Amino acid sequence: MSSIGRRRLLAASVSGFASLAGCSALRDEETEFSHEPYRIGEVALNNHDSIAHEADLLIRRDDEVVHWQSYELPPRDPGTDGSWERIPAATFDGCTPGVYRLAVRVDGEERRVFPTVSDRSHDGNSRVVRLHGDGEFDYLAGAKRQFCSSPTATTE
Repeated sequence: MSSIGRRRLLAASVSGFASLAGCSALRDEETEFSHEPYRIGEVALNNHDSIAHEADLLIRRDDEVVHWQSYELPPRDPGTDGSWERIPAATFDGCTPGVYRLAVRVDGEERRVFPTVSDRSHDGNSRVVRLHGDGEFDYLAGAKRQFCSSPTATTE
């Protein structure tokens, strides 16, 4: 085999391996957020900011939209932990086990997705999206109050 043929073969092999490595990395990313089905109980929006906000909340269970609504959240009163909008589990059948994801858009800005809200340690508890102002908000899993009557049975 000539040296030009070997170089072409080497270049083609390296290109092939590089493209396969990229596909492998994408596959790992897709499965990174796969979880067993759990329940999420209540979802609450908490405006911890001193000004009012509008929040769009989308709840998905197993890739099906089970709740989608906009909420007007008044500003936080001084001396309180903020204004609250609670979405009971009965509104979106949150006590049904599934892989849940939340998507939130505040004041028409960019949507943020929380892809991992289903987990064993918070099965049936509330989930809170807290707004801090300046477009900042975060997700909290509440562990104090159980909203679904019995834990989800899963295999270990």
